[in-house]
Amino acid sequence: MYNRKGFTLVEMLLALSITVLVTSTAYSMIRALKIPKVQLDSDVSVGVKQLSDYLMTGVVESHNVELVYKDRENQEFRVFLNDHRLVKTPGYETLIMNIDEISFFEENDFLFIRIKRGHREFEYLIGDLYEKNSREIEEEHEEEIP
Repeated sequence: MYNRKGFTLVEMLLALSITVLVTSTAYSMIRALKIPKVQLDSDVSVGVKQLSDYLMTGVVESHNVELVYKDRENQEFRVFLNDHRLVKTPGYETLIMNIDEISFFEENDFLFIRIKRGHREFEYLIGDLYEKNSREIEEEHEEEIP
């Protein structure tokens, strides 16, 4: 009997052909799947929700290219586009990043924001422009006092 210390040429070629066959099949299967690229714009929704929450307790002073509102303590805030970011000042808080254009507009006593990012455009309702008359303010104040 002779002592075998390696593989024969036939064994090596067989192993190589099986490896090539499995690799080529797996590659073609992966290419066939082609998962489409999904662009998530959830950051826009989150930023708009945050802005809407700020406006819930504030009063809108003006709106066009920038939004100016005052909170309950009568402190003035501005929301505007700066370097492709929607920013709230004072404090320079970034609400949304990577946007190309914004505009605020009014429709039926509601305030909307239109955001452009690339070729996509988003429109959100962010607040109402309803102004309470003095009687409603007094009634609300009376309800708060126990």
